Amino acid sequence: MTKEYLEELKKYLLKNGKLDPDFGPYSKMYSMTTENIAGFLNNLDLKDKNVLTVAASGDQRINAYMLGAKNVTCFDINPLTKLQLNLKDTTLKIVNFEKFINFFGIYSGKYGSYYKYLDKEIFKEIKNDLDEDTFKFFDYIINGNQNIGSHDIYQSFDNNLDLLKNMNNYLTKDSFDLAKQVMSKKKIDFIKSDIKALPDKLGNNKYDLILLSNISDYIHLMYEDRSLYYYRELIDGLIEHLNLFGTIQVGYIYSNYHKGNDTSNFKYKDQRLKYFPTREFHTMQVDSYNNRCTKDKIITFQKLK
Repeated sequence: MTKEYLEELKKYLLKNGKLDPDFGPYSKMYSMTTENIAGFLNNLDLKDKNVLTVAASGDQRINAYMLGAKNVTCFDINPLTKLQLNLKDTTLKIVNFEKFINFFGIYSGKYGSYYKYLDKEIFKEIKNDLDEDTFKFFDYIINGNQNIGSHDIYQSFDNNLDLLKNMNNYLTKDSFDLAKQVMSKKKIDFIKSDIKALPDKLGNNKYDLILLSNISDYIHLMYEDRSLYYYRELIDGLIEHLNLFGTIQVGYIYSNYHKGNDTSNFKYKDQRLKYFPTREFHTMQVDSYNNRCTKDKIITFQKLK
Protein backbone atom coordinates (compact mmCIF):
# COMPACT_ATOMS: atom_id res chain seq x y z
CA MET A 1 0.00 0.00 0.00
CA THR A 2 1.46 3.35 -1.00
CA LYS A 3 1.89 6.35 1.25
CA GLU A 4 -0.04 8.33 -1.36
CA TYR A 5 -3.07 6.05 -0.97
CA LEU A 6 -3.02 6.38 2.81
CA GLU A 7 -2.86 10.16 2.52
CA GLU A 8 -5.72 10.17 0.01
CA LEU A 9 -7.66 7.94 2.39
CA LYS A 10 -7.21 10.42 5.24
CA LYS A 11 -8.35 13.25 2.99
CA TYR A 12 -11.41 11.22 2.00
CA LEU A 13 -12.28 10.59 5.64
CA LEU A 14 -11.79 14.24 6.57
CA LYS A 15 -14.06 15.32 3.73
CA ASN A 16 -16.79 12.68 4.07
CA GLY A 17 -16.52 11.74 7.75
CA LYS A 18 -16.80 8.03 6.94
CA LEU A 19 -15.88 5.40 4.41
CA ASP A 20 -18.16 4.51 1.49
CA PRO A 21 -20.83 1.82 2.12
CA ASP A 22 -20.50 0.75 -1.55
CA PHE A 23 -17.63 -1.37 -2.83
CA GLY A 24 -14.56 0.49 -4.06
CA PRO A 25 -11.15 1.84 -3.03
CA TYR A 26 -12.60 3.67 0.00
CA SER A 27 -15.14 1.07 1.07
CA LYS A 28 -16.21 0.33 4.60
CA MET A 29 -14.79 -2.93 5.92
CA TYR A 30 -16.46 -5.91 7.57
CA SER A 31 -15.43 -6.54 11.16
CA MET A 32 -16.99 -10.03 11.25
CA THR A 33 -18.71 -12.39 8.84
CA THR A 34 -22.35 -12.00 7.81
CA GLU A 35 -22.55 -15.58 6.49
CA ASN A 36 -22.76 -19.06 7.96
CA ILE A 37 -19.22 -19.99 6.94
CA ALA A 38 -18.93 -23.00 9.24
CA GLY A 39 -22.26 -24.36 8.03
CA PHE A 40 -20.73 -24.69 4.56
CA LEU A 41 -17.02 -25.28 5.08
CA ASN A 42 -17.43 -27.92 7.79
CA ASN A 43 -18.92 -30.21 5.13
CA LEU A 44 -15.76 -30.05 2.99
CA ASP A 45 -12.39 -31.77 3.27
CA LEU A 46 -9.89 -28.90 3.32
CA LYS A 47 -6.94 -30.85 4.71
CA ASP A 48 -3.82 -29.66 2.83
CA LYS A 49 -5.97 -27.89 0.24
CA ASN A 50 -5.37 -24.57 -1.53
CA VAL A 51 -8.12 -21.99 -1.07
CA LEU A 52 -8.90 -18.71 -2.82
CA THR A 53 -11.36 -16.47 -1.01
CA VAL A 54 -12.72 -12.98 -0.93
CA ALA A 55 -10.93 -11.22 1.94
CA ALA A 56 -13.90 -9.42 3.53
CA SER A 57 -13.72 -9.71 7.35
CA GLY A 58 -10.98 -12.34 7.23
CA ASP A 59 -13.25 -14.97 8.74
CA GLN A 60 -13.32 -17.16 5.60
CA ARG A 61 -9.52 -17.30 5.76
CA ILE A 62 -9.37 -18.22 9.46
CA ASN A 63 -12.09 -20.85 9.11
CA ALA A 64 -10.32 -22.47 6.14
CA TYR A 65 -7.05 -22.68 8.05
CA MET A 66 -8.88 -24.07 11.08
CA LEU A 67 -10.09 -26.90 8.84
CA GLY A 68 -6.58 -27.76 7.72
CA ALA A 69 -6.11 -25.74 4.52
CA LYS A 70 -2.49 -25.62 3.34
CA ASN A 71 -2.64 -22.13 1.84
CA VAL A 72 -5.34 -19.45 1.70
CA THR A 73 -5.08 -16.61 -0.79
CA CYS A 74 -7.37 -13.60 -0.36
CA PHE A 75 -8.58 -11.12 -2.95
CA ASP A 76 -10.62 -7.95 -2.62
CA ILE A 77 -11.39 -4.76 -4.51
CA ASN A 78 -10.90 -2.83 -1.28
CA PRO A 79 -7.20 -2.53 -0.31
CA LEU A 80 -8.24 -1.77 3.28
CA THR A 81 -9.29 -5.38 3.71
CA LYS A 82 -5.61 -6.36 3.76
CA LEU A 83 -5.24 -4.10 6.80
CA GLN A 84 -8.27 -5.77 8.36
CA LEU A 85 -6.67 -9.18 7.80
CA ASN A 86 -3.49 -8.04 9.53
CA LEU A 87 -5.41 -6.42 12.39
CA LYS A 88 -7.50 -9.54 13.03
CA ASP A 89 -4.54 -11.92 12.68
CA THR A 90 -2.41 -9.91 15.08
CA THR A 91 -5.17 -9.43 17.65
CA LEU A 92 -6.03 -13.15 17.58
CA LYS A 93 -2.39 -14.13 18.12
CA ILE A 94 -1.75 -11.74 21.04
CA VAL A 95 -4.82 -11.15 23.21
CA ASN A 96 -7.21 -13.47 25.02
CA PHE A 97 -10.73 -14.39 23.93
CA GLU A 98 -12.50 -11.72 25.99
CA LYS A 99 -10.29 -8.93 24.67
CA PHE A 100 -10.66 -10.17 21.10
CA ILE A 101 -14.46 -10.07 21.11
CA ASN A 102 -14.31 -6.69 22.87
CA PHE A 103 -11.98 -5.25 20.24
CA PHE A 104 -14.12 -6.34 17.30
CA GLY A 105 -17.42 -5.18 18.77
CA ILE A 106 -18.86 -8.61 19.49
CA TYR A 107 -21.49 -8.53 22.22
CA SER A 108 -23.34 -11.09 24.28
CA GLY A 109 -26.53 -11.19 26.31
CA LYS A 110 -30.20 -11.35 25.46
CA TYR A 111 -30.57 -7.63 25.00
CA GLY A 112 -27.03 -6.95 23.90
CA SER A 113 -24.14 -5.65 25.94
CA TYR A 114 -22.22 -3.67 23.38
CA TYR A 115 -18.51 -3.25 23.62
CA LYS A 116 -16.60 -0.37 22.16
CA TYR A 117 -14.97 -1.29 18.87
CA LEU A 118 -11.22 -0.81 18.57
CA ASP A 119 -10.54 -0.22 22.25
CA LYS A 120 -7.50 2.03 22.79
CA GLU A 121 -5.99 -0.04 25.58
CA ILE A 122 -6.18 -3.27 23.59
CA PHE A 123 -4.70 -1.47 20.59
CA LYS A 124 -1.67 -0.61 22.74
CA GLU A 125 -1.10 -4.32 23.31
CA ILE A 126 -1.00 -5.21 19.61
CA LYS A 127 0.29 -2.09 17.85
CA ASN A 128 3.97 -3.05 17.86
CA ASP A 129 3.18 -6.31 16.05
CA LEU A 130 1.12 -4.72 13.26
CA ASP A 131 2.67 -4.07 9.89
CA GLU A 132 3.41 -0.41 9.14
CA ASP A 133 0.37 0.29 6.97
CA THR A 134 -2.06 -1.34 9.39
CA PHE A 135 -0.61 0.55 12.33
CA LYS A 136 -0.72 3.92 10.55
CA PHE A 137 -4.32 3.53 9.44
CA PHE A 138 -5.80 2.22 12.68
CA ASP A 139 -3.71 4.52 14.83
CA TYR A 140 -5.20 7.39 12.83
CA ILE A 141 -8.72 6.03 13.41
CA ILE A 142 -8.24 5.21 17.11
CA ASN A 143 -5.93 8.00 18.25
CA GLY A 144 -5.60 10.55 15.47
CA ASN A 145 -9.16 11.68 14.65
CA GLN A 146 -11.72 11.99 17.42
CA ASN A 147 -14.53 12.63 14.92
CA ILE A 148 -14.24 9.24 13.24
CA GLY A 149 -15.30 6.04 15.00
CA SER A 150 -15.62 2.36 14.23
CA HIS A 151 -19.12 2.84 12.78
CA ASP A 152 -17.57 5.13 10.17
CA ILE A 153 -15.16 2.49 8.86
CA TYR A 154 -17.09 -0.76 9.36
CA GLN A 155 -20.31 -1.99 7.78
CA SER A 156 -23.12 -2.23 10.31
CA PHE A 157 -24.23 -5.80 11.04
CA ASP A 158 -25.33 -7.83 14.07
CA ASN A 159 -22.21 -8.92 15.98
CA ASN A 160 -24.04 -11.05 18.52
CA LEU A 161 -21.70 -13.70 19.93
CA ASP A 162 -24.43 -16.35 20.10
CA LEU A 163 -25.00 -15.82 16.38
CA LEU A 164 -21.37 -15.56 15.30
CA LYS A 165 -20.05 -18.57 17.23
CA ASN A 166 -22.42 -20.81 15.26
CA MET A 167 -21.12 -19.45 11.95
CA ASN A 168 -17.41 -19.60 12.78
CA ASN A 169 -15.02 -22.29 13.98
CA TYR A 170 -13.04 -20.06 16.34
CA LEU A 171 -15.43 -18.03 18.49
CA THR A 172 -15.68 -20.14 21.62
CA LYS A 173 -12.99 -20.01 24.31
CA ASP A 174 -11.66 -23.47 23.45
CA SER A 175 -11.72 -23.03 19.68
CA PHE A 176 -10.15 -19.58 20.02
CA ASP A 177 -7.14 -21.09 21.79
CA LEU A 178 -6.83 -23.63 18.97
CA ALA A 179 -7.05 -20.82 16.42
CA LYS A 180 -4.11 -19.11 18.11
CA GLN A 181 -2.02 -22.21 17.46
CA VAL A 182 -3.24 -22.72 13.90
CA MET A 183 -2.76 -19.08 12.86
CA SER A 184 0.52 -18.50 14.72
CA LYS A 185 2.74 -18.73 11.65
CA LYS A 186 0.29 -18.00 8.84
CA LYS A 187 1.19 -15.23 6.42
CA ILE A 188 -1.22 -13.01 4.52
CA ASP A 189 -1.41 -13.71 0.79
CA PHE A 190 -3.46 -10.90 -0.77
CA ILE A 191 -4.45 -9.96 -4.33
CA LYS A 192 -5.98 -6.52 -4.87
CA SER A 193 -8.57 -7.12 -7.55
CA ASP A 194 -12.23 -6.80 -8.36
CA ILE A 195 -13.98 -10.02 -9.31
CA LYS A 196 -14.10 -9.20 -13.04
CA ALA A 197 -10.31 -8.86 -13.30
CA LEU A 198 -9.54 -11.75 -10.95
CA PRO A 199 -9.21 -14.64 -13.48
CA ASP A 200 -6.48 -12.76 -15.36
CA LYS A 201 -4.55 -12.14 -12.13
CA LEU A 202 -4.39 -15.77 -11.07
CA GLY A 203 -1.84 -16.82 -13.68
CA ASN A 204 -1.46 -20.59 -13.73
CA ASN A 205 -2.53 -21.00 -10.09
CA LYS A 206 -5.23 -23.53 -9.32
CA TYR A 207 -7.26 -24.05 -6.18
CA ASP A 208 -9.29 -26.73 -4.46
CA LEU A 209 -11.86 -24.22 -3.20
CA ILE A 210 -12.86 -20.75 -4.37
CA LEU A 211 -15.10 -18.71 -2.05
CA LEU A 212 -16.99 -15.76 -3.53
CA SER A 213 -19.08 -14.87 -0.48
CA ASN A 214 -22.23 -13.00 -1.58
CA ILE A 215 -20.69 -11.25 -4.59
CA SER A 216 -23.68 -12.68 -6.49
CA ASP A 217 -25.85 -10.06 -4.77
CA TYR A 218 -24.03 -7.26 -6.57
CA ILE A 219 -23.46 -8.48 -10.11
CA HIS A 220 -26.13 -6.11 -11.45
CA LEU A 221 -23.83 -3.27 -10.38
CA MET A 222 -20.95 -4.74 -12.41
CA TYR A 223 -22.87 -5.32 -15.63
CA GLU A 224 -25.36 -2.86 -17.11
CA ASP A 225 -27.54 -5.63 -18.53
CA ARG A 226 -27.63 -9.43 -18.81
CA SER A 227 -25.83 -9.60 -15.47
CA LEU A 228 -26.57 -13.30 -14.92
CA TYR A 229 -25.21 -14.16 -18.38
CA TYR A 230 -21.98 -12.29 -17.78
CA TYR A 231 -21.64 -13.63 -14.26
CA ARG A 232 -21.87 -17.16 -15.65
CA GLU A 233 -19.08 -16.25 -18.10
CA LEU A 234 -17.01 -15.02 -15.18
CA ILE A 235 -17.64 -18.20 -13.19
CA ASP A 236 -16.57 -20.30 -16.20
CA GLY A 237 -13.30 -18.36 -16.21
CA LEU A 238 -12.75 -19.08 -12.52
CA ILE A 239 -13.57 -22.77 -12.99
CA GLU A 240 -10.46 -22.96 -15.17
CA HIS A 241 -8.52 -22.26 -11.96
CA LEU A 242 -10.06 -25.18 -10.06
CA ASN A 243 -8.22 -28.44 -9.49
CA LEU A 244 -10.06 -31.63 -10.36
CA PHE A 245 -12.84 -32.20 -7.82
CA GLY A 246 -12.38 -28.62 -6.64
CA THR A 247 -15.40 -26.56 -5.56
CA ILE A 248 -16.40 -22.99 -6.23
CA GLN A 249 -18.94 -21.26 -3.99
CA VAL A 250 -20.77 -19.27 -6.65
CA GLY A 251 -23.30 -17.44 -4.49
CA TYR A 252 -24.75 -16.95 -1.04
CA ILE A 253 -28.50 -16.33 -0.89
CA TYR A 254 -29.85 -15.03 2.40
CA SER A 255 -33.18 -16.36 3.64
CA ASN A 256 -34.61 -12.87 3.62
CA TYR A 257 -33.62 -9.59 2.10
CA HIS A 258 -34.75 -6.36 3.66
CA LYS A 259 -37.42 -4.56 1.69
CA GLY A 260 -35.86 -2.25 -0.83
CA ASN A 261 -32.48 -4.02 -0.83
CA ASP A 262 -30.69 -3.41 -4.11
CA THR A 263 -29.64 -6.97 -4.91
CA SER A 264 -29.29 -8.90 -8.14
CA ASN A 265 -31.70 -11.38 -9.69
CA PHE A 266 -29.39 -14.24 -8.73
CA LYS A 267 -31.57 -14.76 -5.66
CA TYR A 268 -34.59 -15.64 -7.84
CA LYS A 269 -34.54 -19.34 -8.65
CA ASP A 270 -36.40 -19.13 -11.96
CA GLN A 271 -33.97 -16.53 -13.32
CA ARG A 272 -30.86 -18.10 -11.82
CA LEU A 273 -31.52 -21.55 -13.26
CA LYS A 274 -31.40 -20.22 -16.83
CA TYR A 275 -27.67 -19.73 -16.42
CA PHE A 276 -26.83 -21.93 -13.42
CA PRO A 277 -28.83 -25.13 -14.04
CA THR A 278 -29.11 -27.80 -11.36
CA ARG A 279 -27.28 -30.38 -13.50
CA GLU A 280 -24.10 -28.33 -12.93
CA PHE A 281 -24.77 -26.11 -9.92
CA HIS A 282 -25.96 -27.41 -6.60
CA THR A 283 -27.71 -25.86 -3.62
CA MET A 284 -26.75 -26.41 0.00
CA GLN A 285 -28.89 -25.09 2.86
CA VAL A 286 -27.39 -23.78 6.09
CA ASP A 287 -28.87 -22.16 9.17
CA SER A 288 -29.70 -18.58 8.33
CA TYR A 289 -27.69 -15.57 9.43
CA ASN A 290 -30.86 -13.48 9.61
CA ASN A 291 -33.21 -15.92 11.27
CA ARG A 292 -32.26 -19.26 12.86
CA CYS A 293 -35.65 -20.73 11.94
CA THR A 294 -34.93 -20.33 8.22
CA LYS A 295 -32.17 -21.42 5.86
CA ASP A 296 -29.68 -19.57 3.72
CA LYS A 297 -28.72 -21.12 0.39
CA ILE A 298 -25.24 -21.66 -0.94
CA ILE A 299 -24.83 -22.30 -4.67
CA THR A 300 -21.80 -24.42 -5.58
CA PHE A 301 -20.07 -26.03 -8.54
CA GLN A 302 -17.72 -29.01 -8.38
CA LYS A 303 -15.25 -29.73 -11.15
CA LEU A 304 -15.63 -33.40 -12.01
CA LYS A 305 -13.65 -33.59 -15.25
